[in-house]
Amino acid sequence: TSPHQGGRRRWMRGQRMAGEAASPARTLWLAILAGQWVAGAIGAGSPTPALRTALELKLPCRTAGQPGGERRTIYAVGDVHGDAEALRRLLAAAGVTDASGLWNAGDSVLVQSGDLLDRHSDDLAPVRLLRRLRRGARERGGEVAWILGNHEIMNAVGDMRYVPSDGYEVYDRLMRRWSSAQIDAALGASADRVPARERARLAALMPGGLVARAIAAPMALIVGDSLFCHGGVRASHLPYLADWSREAEAWLRGDGPMPANALTGVDSPIWSRKLSSSPPGEEPPASACAELGLVLSATGCARIVVGHTPQPYGANGACDGRVWRVDTGMSLMYGGPAELLRIDGATGEVSVCSLPRGSDEAVWLCAEETCAVPRYAPLQDMLDVAPARPL
Repeated sequence: TSPHQGGRRRWMRGQRMAGEAASPARTLWLAILAGQWVAGAIGAGSPTPALRTALELKLPCRTAGQPGGERRTIYAVGDVHGDAEALRRLLAAAGVTDASGLWNAGDSVLVQSGDLLDRHSDDLAPVRLLRRLRRGARERGGEVAWILGNHEIMNAVGDMRYVPSDGYEVYDRLMRRWSSAQIDAALGASADRVPARERARLAALMPGGLVARAIAAPMALIVGDSLFCHGGVRASHLPYLADWSREAEAWLRGDGPMPANALTGVDSPIWSRKLSSSPPGEEPPASACAELGLVLSATGCARIVVGHTPQPYGANGACDGRVWRVDTGMSLMYGGPAELLRIDGATGEVSVCSLPRGSDEAVWLCAEETCAVPRYAPLQDMLDVAPARPL
């Protein structure tokens, strides 16, 4: 029998739940309740402690000799889409790792914005890289974390639209010790409908699968005074965000049902582009910035950091620095520069490390310089298309 047969049954239930579109009346009722909750939370002019506590990343204790009173420096890197080499070069150029690729940032925190998968022949490589770095960071009192992106969710439910033709072989090798019968048992009732080349990949990435358990992560995180979410957080998400985040991680591990309302639809936290595509690199509508103010007040944060939408200006800030967009199209398929955001723990200063493709020499940009000129032109329109119906 499959080692995660129970996870498969929960996955199938989650798929059925996800296919049921919310009725207009239910959507309106949820919006009204959310508005009342936000109004109550913001009315007092202070953050909601329970929400902040639920989303806050638990950090290792600092090691001896490290200052205890200062905030930790945070590094934020955007969507990787399988390009571990670009990620490795960027981290080395920014000093996060040393020349040997070992953690070199002390008690700092590295957060990756989701979308480790797809668009590359070996999208397991960045997963392995980040997991190895996390072990080294924790030994130094630091941390490495990632959040869920839409591509992790798409793969978990069998949506392989963005897997290149050579993106299955690495999973065939990973799952080579599994017999065909074991993979059939993992895939369950859908086994006969899964194309032969997708079988090993789906068995590894479906909830409870070998890779799914390795990449399971929250949907949203708070580190210091920064909120991280792949697409964005709307005010209407706030009453449910902590539960959604916890349930999404548990679902991917095979330990619960799919929180369908959280993971589907263009306005969900992993699909929303309200803060990042107006068009990319330019200011969101004033209404989006005003709504962001409510979200930041409720979470006690100074800014939100999002990925999901490639930015032709590279990593850049908007809404008076209250949102930073860090998806720079760093994967080889996009052809963009590899960039990361640095939030200094001592001063709070925000800067961007930019590594042009093909170069090993990084350029550090202050916040004001990031929107001066476009730093690359996308090779093609690479915005993900949400499914016609919820996954």
